[in-house]
Amino acid sequence: MNVRKVIGGLAMLSAVGVLAAGCGSSAAAASPPAPASSSAAYHHAKGKKTKKSDVHVRGRVTSISSTALTLTTKKDKTKVFVLTPGTAYQQHRKTILPSLVKVGNSVVVAAKHLHGAMIALKVNLT
Repeated sequence: MNVRKVIGGLAMLSAVGVLAAGCGSSAAAASPPAPASSSAAYHHAKGKKTKKSDVHVRGRVTSISSTALTLTTKKDKTKVFVLTPGTAYQQHRKTILPSLVKVGNSVVVAAKHLHGAMIALKVNLT
């Protein structure tokens, strides 16, 4: 049997199955279509991608632990960020180990407000 015929037959069967599932079903017609992928949740109606982080803060590290990063900005404001296992650490666009971030380093932190805390998504060593 020809492979093209088998693939064509399977495609035809799946198309018929989709059409048959939608026939006469008012509940299926009323529900909105599911997003094509998980990244679709980050797109505006115009197709522009939204930012995952809502704040970027530049400053000097005054304290760092496995769960928190504290820094001071140029305006002498203290900012505290929650560090998670998902926090990325970079320097010159390359991934680095979290242990390379030390007190006194200049950093830019991309973070997201969540339940009253700022969750660090990325710590960029500058």
